[in-house]
Amino acid sequence: MKAKLLLFSLLLISSPFIFGQSLLTENFGSGTMPPAGWSIDAHGTNWTAPATAHAGGTAPEAQFFYNPSWTGTSRLMSPTINTTGYTSLTLSFKHMVDHYASPYTVGVATRSASGTWSSVWSVNPTASIGPETKIIQITSADVGSSTFQVCFYFTGYSYNINEWYFDDISLDVSKNRDAAMSVIDVPPYSVGSSVVSGTFVNMGINPITAATVNYRIDQGSVYSDVLTSLNLPFGASHDFSMTDALSLGPGNYTLQVWVSNVNNQGLDENPANDTLSKVLHVASGSLQRKPIYEEFTSSTCAPCAQFNSTVFTPFLEQYGDSITLIKYQMDWPGSGDPYYTEEGGVRRYFYGVSYVPDLYVDGQQQPTNNGGVMGGYTNSIATPAFLDVSSSYYFSASGGDTSVFVHLDISSKVTGNLTALVAVIEKVTYNNVSTNGETEFHNVMMKMVPTAYGTPVSLIDGETTSIDVSANLAGTNIERWNDLMVIAWVQDTNTREMFQASYGDSTSVGIRSVPSALQFKAYPNPTTGRVLLSGVGQVENAVLFDNTGSQVLVTGRLNTNTIDLGGLPVGIYLLRVETNDGIKTTKVNLIR
Repeated sequence: MKAKLLLFSLLLISSPFIFGQSLLTENFGSGTMPPAGWSIDAHGTNWTAPATAHAGGTAPEAQFFYNPSWTGTSRLMSPTINTTGYTSLTLSFKHMVDHYASPYTVGVATRSASGTWSSVWSVNPTASIGPETKIIQITSADVGSSTFQVCFYFTGYSYNINEWYFDDISLDVSKNRDAAMSVIDVPPYSVGSSVVSGTFVNMGINPITAATVNYRIDQGSVYSDVLTSLNLPFGASHDFSMTDALSLGPGNYTLQVWVSNVNNQGLDENPANDTLSKVLHVASGSLQRKPIYEEFTSSTCAPCAQFNSTVFTPFLEQYGDSITLIKYQMDWPGSGDPYYTEEGGVRRYFYGVSYVPDLYVDGQQQPTNNGGVMGGYTNSIATPAFLDVSSSYYFSASGGDTSVFVHLDISSKVTGNLTALVAVIEKVTYNNVSTNGETEFHNVMMKMVPTAYGTPVSLIDGETTSIDVSANLAGTNIERWNDLMVIAWVQDTNTREMFQASYGDSTSVGIRSVPSALQFKAYPNPTTGRVLLSGVGQVENAVLFDNTGSQVLVTGRLNTNTIDLGGLPVGIYLLRVETNDGIKTTKVNLIR
């Protein structure tokens, strides 16, 4: 049982097929629904193009969503296509069905001259499907028409499906001999040696009986394996593992993998889809990983209460000290949790959450049962980490508001561009009690620092990268200031891969008060550009934060204790001054 979201739901990363001379391609990259030239015949509000990648392509993608619910048929229809002179077409697309209850049908149909639709592929799901790539040969009577159209359709009671995602649509004239490299199955981050493995697909009408798979690193030597005694009909795939393994030192490399000499006849009829590339990051060593659990939940969700009490709480009692945990309270079902924040909504859209409870361990969705909770833990601790993240934090009161200041040190054994995320959580809350029977809630997210989108970090193998972030905590749902904690984690926000997480160390108990104006003053205030600092001694560094908590100015050591703000937009800023006597903060009002 689950609680369903009565709003549009808004990621799995794979390399898309690339086809030459396509009659139609659509990757929904515009983010509009329907895309230019496409149309929807009924129930258009159930279709959207969210910034997710559940179908296996790249964001955005197409989505059919169950709400508002109705019984009937809805089609997303392509523009008309001139297929004159052709008798066979090949349609490929990626898709994923998030199933709720049977029966219903999703499928693909064709028509010509705005006539009757004829289904060329359909499925009646009884469980979730995919993500997977479908390859369909179309030889219907509509092929050959100058007014050919294809559609993706849903028929049935829409409430029975959660979502149907699809992406990377390509319609081509069918070819006799066509192999397409579809997957490189090598981890993007690793240490030591790796086996080069992957998958290629027969996109041609003729069976593939032989082929050669090849790889090389950067522009280096080519390693090849000749495959014989194959029997791959149209649409079938072949998984391979190369004989020659990779053995690379620390660094970043480009791996190129391709299929050639199909049926011992050299290049096939569509060389454009023969090759895929992937960037590999080889680390100089590995560390023990600490799992991060992210739960999407709500005090109005009865299944959430059941999951927490019967599954999650017993797990936390045994393994809570070995993991990190953050909970995002959602504003649904019904009236939703009173402690919902827009930043929690950002994380929801990041993962494409459409129901609660929903659980992610190290960025990967897990079933909300004993097997999923424990399986996520087992898989996480068995997976090496390539960096360590530590943080310290304190809270400072100024002018009636309180802000949090967090310092992160990220020690990396790999080189790459990632994102550091920080959140303030409250260990136990009570005032968001609602309708599901729960009376207390643990590790509730109160504020993302500086925002839910995190801070980009460029990491270098063997070096420690330090960043400072802060956020104003005004308007949050904090109940007790002495019950707060900071959690920090590093993630690849393109692939959702998690690298490491940890709780922060508080550098003080309670809240630091800002020294009075007699001890520390920035004037004139308001200012039109320059401020002079007094009562602080030698300033070793000054950092200015805007109202989102983002750093907009870092001065370093000041010779005259004067700061020029002239290039910044007007507004209220938080100024943090670091001296030999400690750290002091104040507000600065920049006007014109």
